[in-house]
Amino acid sequence: MISEESSGTGTGAGVVAAPDQAVVGVSGLRKEYGGTVALDGVSLEIGAGRRWR
Repeated sequence: MISEESSGTGTGAGVVAAPDQAVVGVSGLRKEYGGTVALDGVSLEIGAGRRWR
């Protein structure tokens, strides 16, 4: 469940998600450069509380 705390900013600040819930996701991504397929069928989910460096 995603809920937004009242922050008054309208920018998504204060969004809270359950630890096991994906907050960013993409499925079936495909990218081509001219006739070359660079990505095909890529899926990704990033869960709440994950940090990337």
